Amino acid sequence: MRVPFQVEVHQQVVNGMMHIPEKKRFVNKVVIMCYGLNGNRTEEHRMSVKLGDKLIDEGVTFVRFDYRGQGISCGEMNEVNFASRVEDVGAVIDFVRGCFNYENIEYYVIGFSDGARIVPQVCINNEKIRTAILWNPIFSMENSPFMKTNNVSTNENRLITNITNNKKCYQLYGLPISIEYLRDIRSKKTAYDEFAGLECEKICIWGENDQYSQMYRETMCEKKGVINYIVKGATHLFNGKIAEDEAMYVTMQYILGEDVHE
Repeated sequence: MRVPFQVEVHQQVVNGMMHIPEKKRFVNKVVIMCYGLNGNRTEEHRMSVKLGDKLIDEGVTFVRFDYRGQGISCGEMNEVNFASRVEDVGAVIDFVRGCFNYENIEYYVIGFSDGARIVPQVCINNEKIRTAILWNPIFSMENSPFMKTNNVSTNENRLITNITNNKKCYQLYGLPISIEYLRDIRSKKTAYDEFAGLECEKICIWGENDQYSQMYRETMCEKKGVINYIVKGATHLFNGKIAEDEAMYVTMQYILGEDVHE
């Protein structure tokens, strides 16, 4: 069953969708999706929708939503930054906790791409999160292939004015990005160490052919306390049914407590 919901954050509405199982497990498990730069509640090739439908068959609740400034939520893209996104996730978690009448819940958060920068702060702010799962994480875009590929500059001459709110912004991958947001994604203060230092269970699922996360994969696979899984032949967005299905299958196995072998 899919149930739409709304959460108000600073007088702006965050819209989302909950996938609710007909029969719950002995322990309530709730998965919350944290997207990257231009991610939304459906995600690339509807991957989030498919994962949600698969999880409810296993008795697991799945929550997906649009950050403020994204999709059908209120606000403009050039008004948000990482702090506001962390705040949105926190508001959604509080809403879910109320839906379950504050029962004991195992929370799992999935960070996709640069959503990986949001997950550590979400986990630090919410001690009840059991597992942090990252899909092709990008912890910082400074000197990353993504920034070079998209020819991003912070030169003041590149500033434009967003006609919807008359605010100055940059363009990144065709998106109006606030000055604060661009500083966030280019910051050398990476969430890499924050993630590696989390006390909860930590899992990274990598695409073998993902050029954007490769610089992190090589060192994260050597970190103690971090479970790593590589999807053979997969790109950054897990394009193709085989890669998509494997990424979702492995994610589900970890959430359900099953053994996973490459």
